[in-house]
Amino acid sequence: MISMAYSRIPAVKSYLASLVQLRGVWGWILVGSALFPGIFLFSTAISSLLGLAPASTFRLPGSEPTLIGLIGITFLYQLFFFNATGEETGWRGGDHLRQLVGKGPLIAALVIGFFWASWHFFLWQAEGRPVFEWQFWVEMYIVHMLGSLIIVWVCNQAGGSILVAGVTHAAANTVQAFISQPDGRVLLSICLIIALAMILADKMWKRLPSDHPAVFQTPELAGWRLSSPVGGEGKVLS
Repeated sequence: MISMAYSRIPAVKSYLASLVQLRGVWGWILVGSALFPGIFLFSTAISSLLGLAPASTFRLPGSEPTLIGLIGITFLYQLFFFNATGEETGWRGGDHLRQLVGKGPLIAALVIGFFWASWHFFLWQAEGRPVFEWQFWVEMYIVHMLGSLIIVWVCNQAGGSILVAGVTHAAANTVQAFISQPDGRVLLSICLIIALAMILADKMWKRLPSDHPAVFQTPELAGWRLSSPVGGEGKVLS
């Protein structure tokens, strides 16, 4: 997937270029790395103060260097095998960018959040989750739509960077693997407040202009020739 960001095919290269571009997005990479861990730690602290959940503790024993190494390995594993090169090239990097022009970031984020949650069906079934209970799906749809809104906002601020979206997603998955979970109601409330603030601050219900860097741009394919299956000079795609 990473090598395809350097493809000679203009459409493919244009689509995946932001997966490997670091210039101008370092600040948003740091924001994405810290956003969900901060939300989870703050939610856990509030849950503890309210007596709804114990104070956050790391789940794995061991010395501090070992723990830091495990966190780093987990993050990189999530980033390279799942969240950046896998999911985010399709979620925020694909459907999202194509929907932005016609529907706007808010609608795009909600639509992607719906399919994002549904996509996990077989994984959750394998994990023994109650996938045949409607209450479970209500909670999952709310969680993923709020998460989608937050990642969409960060992605837009970074000019539609798939890498930034992937880092944000990977950080969210990593923090859940290492700290005790906060009370679900507290976590959802904080995510809702943050998502609403982002929606209002950026007016996410409005469509982005067609020249916005987060909007998918179809490259000019006039010079792209494919070999003809029956011989000859090839065919120009337009």
